[in-house]
Amino acid sequence: MSEGLMFGVGGENLTCNVRNDLIKGIIYKQYCWFDNEGHAPGVLTNVMNEDVMALNGMTTETLATATTAILGLSFGIALSCYFSW
Repeated sequence: MSEGLMFGVGGENLTCNVRNDLIKGIIYKQYCWFDNEGHAPGVLTNVMNEDVMALNGMTTETLATATTAILGLSFGIALSCYFSW
């Protein structure tokens, strides 16, 4: 339970930092950069929303599950080695 909370807090902090860096990067672009259709405000907003949320999902859910599995496997191997000898 607490590890899920910690990964959730870490994921939210990561996404906040990534969003802040994206916004800073976009703000300091020159005017002509926005003339490209790929850099329209709607496209940039969509990238910030979908890509950053995918990053958040990866850090909170996938990383927590992988860490739990790896720790459980290593603890199980250590216990089996201890009791087999």
